[in-house]
Amino acid sequence: MADRIVLNGELVEQGEISLPVNSEGLSYGYGLFETIKIRDGRLCFFNEHCERHKASVFAAGMSLGFSNKDLFWQARSLIEASSVVDGALKIVTAKSGSKNLTYLHFKRTSKIDNQRPTRIRLSSLVKGSSAFTVKHKTLNYMDNISELSLAEEHGFDECLFTNERGELTECSMANIFFERSGAIQTPSLDCGLLDGIVRAKVIKIAKESGLSVLESKFYPEDLEDSERVFITSSGKGIAPVEEVDFGRILRFDDEVSGVVKVLSSRFDELERESLGQYAE
Repeated sequence: MADRIVLNGELVEQGEISLPVNSEGLSYGYGLFETIKIRDGRLCFFNEHCERHKASVFAAGMSLGFSNKDLFWQARSLIEASSVVDGALKIVTAKSGSKNLTYLHFKRTSKIDNQRPTRIRLSSLVKGSSAFTVKHKTLNYMDNISELSLAEEHGFDECLFTNERGELTECSMANIFFERSGAIQTPSLDCGLLDGIVRAKVIKIAKESGLSVLESKFYPEDLEDSERVFITSSGKGIAPVEEVDFGRILRFDDEVSGVVKVLSSRFDELERESLGQYAE
């Protein structure tokens, strides 16, 4: 599965390509990426991911050079050539001198087992709320990866960040939600976090279902009187959280029931519908 990639629109063997070691993408993490779930050999929320990628590439002062339709057929050719049924595809655009490189390849699946609840550890690393790297999926992901690894070393599945004001932001690979005071609550984007594709879908579903949704500034202590906590990402969808450790252990209702069940059921429907997307 990992032997082939698409490089600037061409399907090639991975072992046959070389990337310049002094490129800005490799040397400084100057690039953007998207991770798209593959379900039944098809791409989930493909157009949404492409639109976000294009916006981030433009914000970074680069150009993509491919339309959604171009990327769609490149991804389809790679999936079919590699006979992938379920997994994840990455679209990467990186700076290399006066040119940009766009390549597609498969990503290993998350270590989190969706059949069991997630355990989260509060990270001591502080994220800057106005940093470009917290609002876009850049190749400079060292903070996220190292803090996730540290959490895993302590027996947890994820880590949770705060910003310079002590406000909750997001996890290393997911957005966070909690059910509290009769509302679905989640940190607002101005706290410094990625505008997640699944995050946006969950907020929309909740509002359409008549649930109260509050995007605001929250602190670790606000989790103390929450009934449920769950995280969202393209790979995991909606995953319930069993435990959060921020100096003391908080435990939550980890059953896929109530509000979480309503959201999960409707999200699954939307994800299935998105498999029929055709990039316009």
